[in-house]
Amino acid sequence: MLLPVVMLIPWIMWNIEVYGSKFLEVQVSTHTFGEHTKMLIPRLFASAGLALALGLFLWRRRTPKTDEKSVAWNKQIGRLSRLCVFGVIVVAEAPSLWKTLHFYALPRAGWWTGLFANELPTFYFGQLVEFSAVYVLGYASYIFLRQGITQEERFLQYVALGNLLLYIIWGNFQCRYILGSVPLFLLLSAGFIYKAGERLSGVRSVAVRAALGILLAAFIFYSVAKTYHINEVLTYTNNFCYF
Repeated sequence: MLLPVVMLIPWIMWNIEVYGSKFLEVQVSTHTFGEHTKMLIPRLFASAGLALALGLFLWRRRTPKTDEKSVAWNKQIGRLSRLCVFGVIVVAEAPSLWKTLHFYALPRAGWWTGLFANELPTFYFGQLVEFSAVYVLGYASYIFLRQGITQEERFLQYVALGNLLLYIIWGNFQCRYILGSVPLFLLLSAGFIYKAGERLSGVRSVAVRAALGILLAAFIFYSVAKTYHINEVLTYTNNFCYF
């Protein structure tokens, strides 16, 4: 996790040498503009309010309780909240999910600025899925893999989502900004596949276990095949800037 910071050190040193102590102010002003700033300030306030509410909720959950009903109620609230957020993302990014099912459909990419200027805050979730359906499994881990996982796995879920949320708040949607989130969600997807394989091995019915195993394998094969197709037609041609 510290590697990106280490890689930025030469860039930071160069900026300090060129711009002096105001290098951070220069960089921020370079990458912001009037309309974006007007949109960013309300987002920051709204995000701060949501973060405070989430912090209070997590603090309440961490507080030791002897009342079993309170513990069960907190778990139900957390589960329902995740399902609601997941449902909103699915509805908002339904076109991207549909394109994922079309083998020859390509993700949006091009040279013109403002290509994604009017996108919803859920944009990144849908755009990543357009590049590879395997990200769906990473998203699903937040719903189906919350129990029985290690602290490290739970921390990975928080870091992956937190990193993506920073760019959602920032706006100015472009997938090149979230390349640091890609390996994290791929790890979550790989973890989901591994856990799914473990659970499949516990299914008693041979027919059901075989059917589910074939379905999972077919989904993985389709995802890899379509990603290869996108690479051949779009990525390797390198004829775009915004994606």
